[in-house]
Amino acid sequence: MSNKKAITKRTITVLTALGNPESTYKNTRHNAGHIVLDSLLRNQLIPQICRNTNNYHWKPWNNGKLHYISALTNNLVFIRSDGLFMNTCGPDIIKFWKELKNALKDRNSGNNDLQIKHIVLHDELAKGVGKIQYRDFKTSPRGHNGLKSLLNSCGGNGNPIRFDKIGIGIDRPVERDPRIVADYVLSKFSVDELAILSDKSTLKVLEELEKKGLIPKPKVDFT
Repeated sequence: MSNKKAITKRTITVLTALGNPESTYKNTRHNAGHIVLDSLLRNQLIPQICRNTNNYHWKPWNNGKLHYISALTNNLVFIRSDGLFMNTCGPDIIKFWKELKNALKDRNSGNNDLQIKHIVLHDELAKGVGKIQYRDFKTSPRGHNGLKSLLNSCGGNGNPIRFDKIGIGIDRPVERDPRIVADYVLSKFSVDELAILSDKSTLKVLEELEKKGLIPKPKVDFT
């Protein structure tokens, strides 16, 4: 029998929320990913994972183009694309993902068995407010400019950075005129809709992540 120890692969879940710069576009439909990520952290994960909530704070990257939180003791990284415009966010997000991968490998002594699972939170016109949908990397961006920007930047011809998607339902206007749709996604949620996103949508995202084993059992504080 071999005396070699089995190598356990470590998987880091990286949850990235797409949106436009805040505070200009705060609480708009296009920023549904930000709203749900904030609620997920504040109301669900922070109380479970972080014994000292003062350790919960967003760190800026590249003059605030992105903000992130690392909870590596729980194999989690959270990213908020809140200093970039949705339609052109791809290059900067992919650059940060690559830097993150290198930093994580260095931290794990160059361990090639380290796996990174990317999940992107985005607004979804095809679903009503309060509904979500998990889709894998192979599925269409459905015309979402943020997802298209990511896909165009992730290196599809060689070894692309793969990411799954969680669409946060924002409903859609009756009219399909592109100008009307563009105005709609930049409009603000009502107070009642924000409550639904912070409660119902957030819990559904948490359930989906738990079901797929992407949220580990709480261990210790944020790092």
